[in-house]
Amino acid sequence: LIIYGTCMYLLWRAALMDPGVIPRNPPDAKPSLPPGCEDAPDLKICHTCNLVRPARSKHCGSCNNCVELFDHHCPWLGTCVAKRNYAYFALFLNCEVLLIVYVVCIVGSARYHRREKRESENGHDYHRHSFEQKCIAA
Repeated sequence: LIIYGTCMYLLWRAALMDPGVIPRNPPDAKPSLPPGCEDAPDLKICHTCNLVRPARSKHCGSCNNCVELFDHHCPWLGTCVAKRNYAYFALFLNCEVLLIVYVVCIVGSARYHRREKRESENGHDYHRHSFEQKCIAA
């Protein structure tokens, strides 16, 4: 229950936190270049947002915004995973893996104990019986 609660907390933090959306310029304004970068050849201009994008930023077609340190747009979160919510998203994925391992162990243990209980009620020892059959067959 604690692992599940932690997973839900991290999911909501990643989904509701601003991923690092860069504010748009008005449509009639000219994109302003950062000081000292007037002749830099690697500057990228986003014509949709009307701004000069910083390095590793990208325009997300789903959100229709430029996002800093863009990683990807996650349809399950309904937002981009980027600069500000990446840590929560990564922790959420790790927590989900931990939850899956926990559930598999609990279910496997319950099935194993139920099977042993059923075998002991019937008076059969499945493992010894199959071992004996293998020895006779050889």
